[in-house]
Amino acid sequence: MQRVRDVLLIPTSHVETKDEPSGPQVERAELAPHLTLERLPDEDAELVINACSPRGHFFIPVRGCGQLYSFILEVDPAVYEDRPYTWDEDHLIFYAMVLSRLIRDNGYSLEYAARIVDHEDGARQVIPFRSGFLETHRLRNDRDWLTASEACALRSLLAAWLRVKDELPWRVVHPLNVSEDAIRLPFIERALLLIVIGLEGLLRSQPRFSARQFRTRLPKLADEVGIAGVDESYAKELYKARSEAAHGAQVWTPRDQQPAPTNVLVQDLLPLAQDLLRAAIRRAIEDAEFRAVFRSDAAVDARWPIPPH
Repeated sequence: MQRVRDVLLIPTSHVETKDEPSGPQVERAELAPHLTLERLPDEDAELVINACSPRGHFFIPVRGCGQLYSFILEVDPAVYEDRPYTWDEDHLIFYAMVLSRLIRDNGYSLEYAARIVDHEDGARQVIPFRSGFLETHRLRNDRDWLTASEACALRSLLAAWLRVKDELPWRVVHPLNVSEDAIRLPFIERALLLIVIGLEGLLRSQPRFSARQFRTRLPKLADEVGIAGVDESYAKELYKARSEAAHGAQVWTPRDQQPAPTNVLVQDLLPLAQDLLRAAIRRAIEDAEFRAVFRSDAAVDARWPIPPH
């Protein structure tokens, strides 16, 4: 065996860039030992996309994407000899993909995940990895690729995650889980519920007066993690949308459809709520003092006290 690589190819996408960088600025970034973010050689990228793309009988669909860049993990050939059909056994690529969303919103998925095996005789094998986590949905249409500085930030965040992942409070783990789940839902009402559930998981410390805790604490959380535009009025509107969605109301329709439902602002509220949730999770991973706030109800109460009526 000459070389084994587990790869996650990130396909190109069609987004609005306007005043932002016109394309990926990452040439090669070391994210962790043996893990890089870079472009695969074109020949390898073609093999991965072809190997992971569904096809029919006498039918090969027209491809609509190329390679943006790839997460590439060098694998010990002995691992292949023992377990040839595994992929990313320590979940390092998966962690990097999930954490990348805390730095820059994206819809990366495991659609083009594969193991590339280069044999000593020159033969090459590409083993696709099949997962249920393929479809993703974004709330925006802006830049979804990392710049060089953002790749450096991902390296630092991944290192912090690997240090603390086994000791993170459930109050942080659960919001990270539902934040990731939200991008896999094509229905905005359901994404709304999950994102607000994640925020409530961070902020709720008492069984009563949940809405009051949310309205009071959400702006304070936003101030701490540097997210502008969140005040008590915003928190009230977001919680109202969440309650309406939870009870079966349609809270979003395209702007050109009339009559509009009661709360059409959710399409503007929700991206900001997603930003806030991700920023808070990232801060909890990287900052031990901030992370400690979420270890108990008492710590949340002490950090963000609820004033008396």
